[in-house]
Amino acid sequence: KDKNGDDPVVPIDFRLDQNYPNPFNPSTVIAYHVNKYDDVTLTVYDVRGREIAVLVNAKMRPGNYQVKFTPVNLASGIYFCVLKSGNDVDSKKMIYIR
Repeated sequence: KDKNGDDPVVPIDFRLDQNYPNPFNPSTVIAYHVNKYDDVTLTVYDVRGREIAVLVNAKMRPGNYQVKFTPVNLASGIYFCVLKSGNDVDSKKMIYIR
């Protein structure tokens, strides 16, 4: 139970939501949902598959989360946000405009 005495909401599915806003400048919010206790990574890659940033790298409980991404010295273009947990993977395309 949470501090209000309610049962916590546990996501049914593992999911990465589309970042908002998209296209973005200077920052964007990325929401994701974890449905089991496991190691979770949330990583941003460029179109060539090079790792740009690791936003999350932790063992996480089931729940709904969000993280703010503010790129530094990043060129305008298309990037991919990839969420991984166990055998589950989800990804979204993001567009950054400087």
